[in-house]
Amino acid sequence: MGAAGTGQLTVSQDPAGRWFVSLLCDDPTVKPLPATDTAVGVDVGLEHLLTLSTGEKIANPETGGSPANV
Repeated sequence: MGAAGTGQLTVSQDPAGRWFVSLLCDDPTVKPLPATDTAVGVDVGLEHLLTLSTGEKIANPETGGSPANV
């Protein structure tokens, strides 16, 4: 198992007083995918998280109600 390094850490607070942490890591074991000649369009929406140009719809994740308290 390789070692991942921290690239960036962001801590923020929204107007409701909730705190959020975003962590960006560099993992040297992750290799880029080979290039292809295919492309897909992505539409971000409210009813579905994503709708692809292929017609595939990606559902919104279930949050289970209220946000988790940290």
